[in-house]
Amino acid sequence: MNVLVLTDFSEISEHILKYAGTVLHDREVYFTLLNIQLPCSNFNCRGECKDLTEPKFDKNLKTIKPFLDEKHTIKPLFLEGRYIESIRKTVESHEIDLIILGNSHSYQTSNASELDKKTFDIITKIKCHVLLVSKYSEIKIPEKFVLPTDFSISVDHKLFSIIKQLYSVETSELSVLSLPKSDKMSERQSLTKERINRIVSNLDFEYIKNINAANDNLHTEKMFDSGIIFARNLSIFNRIFSKSHQTAQHISDKHLPMLFLHG
Repeated sequence: MNVLVLTDFSEISEHILKYAGTVLHDREVYFTLLNIQLPCSNFNCRGECKDLTEPKFDKNLKTIKPFLDEKHTIKPLFLEGRYIESIRKTVESHEIDLIILGNSHSYQTSNASELDKKTFDIITKIKCHVLLVSKYSEIKIPEKFVLPTDFSISVDHKLFSIIKQLYSVETSELSVLSLPKSDKMSERQSLTKERINRIVSNLDFEYIKNINAANDNLHTEKMFDSGIIFARNLSIFNRIFSKSHQTAQHISDKHLPMLFLHG
């Protein structure tokens, strides 16, 4: 698996590296550790900007080294250019399967559009699965997943393939959390719900259950330790990062790592 980890050499970047190494400890992974800066305006720079990142990369590599084994390869990459364009090109040229990044706002937002703009743009504009980790996310292998959905977008088996690449789902639980737009689902939503149930039943989770969040009384901090979201499902995206829906907001408030699926 080819994994792109974004770093700005901050404290949260080091936390993300530890999380990535822990979750992917038993997977064969080629990590690309990417730092992006705008092109230098100093014509006399002579590559000094890149040179300045080398000790910072070394520090990042020392952080993740204790979490790596012989199945892991990691290479630093420094790019000058526009942020989203540079990531998109790297995803294509390195055939990236997953992007791992952090969110400086730590999910404390009132609307999805107020989510860290760079983070929001990566999730919505780059066609690649994204694992979003808060600096408060617990460093552990998740075992209890929640998939919030309003069943408004079509899905297929390929969309879920990254889950088994990432996690040992055979010992994990998955809860499909129903967040309907209204009290009554349309025929299309009902069909999508049936399809999702069929697909996830083939993922070999140890236990799968369906939950309706209409009563907003779920104790998400005890029930789940990781979230799965369809990246194209913007209505759910908005509700997760909204203060107007208690259950949905609990998912973000508890700083659950979130896997955004693209496909």
